[in-house]
Amino acid sequence: MGLTDMFSRLTSWQSLMGQLLLLVNPPLLLLGQVTVNWFAILNLILAPTLSALAQLGLSRTRESDAALNAARLTATPKGWLVHW
Repeated sequence: MGLTDMFSRLTSWQSLMGQLLLLVNPPLLLLGQVTVNWFAILNLILAPTLSALAQLGLSRTRESDAALNAARLTATPKGWLVHW
């Protein structure tokens, strides 16, 4: 979980920096000196949410694998179904 948490924090930080840069550039946008890539803007907005969803999915998978391994270890093949 440490690696996914690190990627989640890094993604959130990069998204925040990109959004701050977007807020700084309106004068250049108004003068027509800069064009905006709207796909990149959408990525900046959605990246933290997608990263959190991926982290939750990995957590759920790891929990299921741990329950399955515990059932194998205790030799109760249906014991892990009680958890769900």
